[in-house]
Amino acid sequence: MSVVKNHKLNGGMKGWIASVVFGALNILALIAFISVLKIGLEPLTGQAATGIYKALNFRGTLQDDMGVIASNGTYSMYFTLYDSATGGNCLYVASGTCSTPLAKLITVTSGSFTTLIGDTDNGDNSITLDFNSDQYWLGVKVGADSELAPRVRIGSAGYAFNADLLDGLNTSSNGGTGRFVPVTNNFGNLNLTGESRGTGVASSTIFINPSSATSTNSLLGVAVGGVEKFKVDASGNIFASGTIYAGIDVIVNGQSVCLAN
Repeated sequence: MSVVKNHKLNGGMKGWIASVVFGALNILALIAFISVLKIGLEPLTGQAATGIYKALNFRGTLQDDMGVIASNGTYSMYFTLYDSATGGNCLYVASGTCSTPLAKLITVTSGSFTTLIGDTDNGDNSITLDFNSDQYWLGVKVGADSELAPRVRIGSAGYAFNADLLDGLNTSSNGGTGRFVPVTNNFGNLNLTGESRGTGVASSTIFINPSSATSTNSLLGVAVGGVEKFKVDASGNIFASGTIYAGIDVIVNGQSVCLAN
């Protein structure tokens, strides 16, 4: 996909065209693409980085309507992310604010240029979008001209910021009865639910069992402020720091214990 727009640059120049293409395309075609920046390529045996630099690598060319490349120099460019192909809401600008965007000074050499959108190390606004929607569009404006049209849709590269699935599983903060990756909710609480499959431990909703636990190790416990309130150890002993309430009798060694006893 490409974007072609006639516009004027440097006052006396006429009919410049900016071609923009996202993806791993042939550089010799003098097109632009956008992808997640990978700094310092590692060998195949290297470890994955613990974090990523949230910047979008944008490369492009400027040429006139006769295919003559733009003169070397510095050009003012504006980069904006929207939630729609036309109109819509401004979600991000590389510099300034959505109401008052500021230009980035881009160096063009032999018609080609490159920039990092969201390059906070060099003054850009940070990209805080979570990329959890399929409607993200990049708008580009050069100098005082109007925005190039059409906008370019951000593809899968940008969505590396937010992996949709983990080993094919969705995340859930509300629990579930199928396979999912649990995450905490807005209150920081973790909800684990599930369908009851029987009365045994192996079929329980929550099952915590460290294989190397000694007799006094806690298998399951609750603490408040670092103070243990409840636990079940590897020997099956139950400890509670407060009163245990039972709605009906408590069975101990097969014998019912009630208030009358």
